[in-house]
Amino acid sequence: MKHDAVDPGRRVLMALLYLALSIAFVVPYMRNTARWSSADFRSFNSGVLDYPNALDSFRYRVLTPALGRAIFRLPGADPRAAYVSIAIASVWGSILAFRALLARFTSAARGGLLAPILLYPLIWNYVLLNRLYYPFDMPQILLILLGWNALGRLDWRWFYPLLALATLNHEGSAILIPIAAVTFPESMRPAARFGHLAAMIALWLGIVVGTRVLLSGAGDMTRNDWLAGNLSTLADMLTGRGDAWKDWAKLALSFGGMIWLLPFVLRDADPFLRRSLWASVPFVIGVLFRGILHEVRVYGELVPLIAAPVACAIATRLDRRDSANARVAANPQSATQKS
Repeated sequence: MKHDAVDPGRRVLMALLYLALSIAFVVPYMRNTARWSSADFRSFNSGVLDYPNALDSFRYRVLTPALGRAIFRLPGADPRAAYVSIAIASVWGSILAFRALLARFTSAARGGLLAPILLYPLIWNYVLLNRLYYPFDMPQILLILLGWNALGRLDWRWFYPLLALATLNHEGSAILIPIAAVTFPESMRPAARFGHLAAMIALWLGIVVGTRVLLSGAGDMTRNDWLAGNLSTLADMLTGRGDAWKDWAKLALSFGGMIWLLPFVLRDADPFLRRSLWASVPFVIGVLFRGILHEVRVYGELVPLIAAPVACAIATRLDRRDSANARVAANPQSATQKS
């Protein structure tokens, strides 16, 4: 439900505030990693970012490393500046995209006010509970947000290029496919739904398989060590062995506990937001096969899906408060009689 518009001057000021908040987030985020020193970052660069010589698990996540090299081409230059810039731009873009998303379900003013809420789960998943830096994490959140918003508008001209870019960045882009499957409007013909889903799967598979084959990473498609490790972790967590309590605590505190608010806010959430969360089920199953269960940064694609209904619930509460205050202001005598 949209209400008022925001004047251009205020929008610019809010965008600058978002930029300041993005910098305030990215600096501790990147300093918090174990590879911040120049020597360590160069070593990390050769193992994760230096294509085609990167480690097998990272060789096919080509978008952000390619962008980093394009930004910072000087021979022997410290690569950190490029990736700091990418992280800041990605977080800033994510807040702006989150504002646009919220404005579809609340008002432009409320969306602008509440957009920085996106940083709250990011702080927990990438600073407080995380010691790992991977350059594709922040751009992926931006691309997922943009793709999700395009899905909500059924804007296929933007959605398919965004799906392609997100897949070139990280295979976690697959979450957009089940989101589409559960949010197609009822008025869409079954043939159109099937056609879009088939096109999405073909595009995703074509990029995932194609990058592995072209970059000699085809062996990655047959790896199964993640599942064995995650099943071992689950067994330890269920029996209280090893780091069980630490792992339980990390998962419970992931997203800053925002996930525990969902049962209280989803009932009144827009159907698009509510249905989108069902995509978290296949995503988490995918983490079992292609990720590390207790590494909370791997759930980055879920951050917008969890933060949006919570932000919209806050907006609804604020709207109700303002409406009540407006009624009291319009009829102060009635309010005095009730008291």
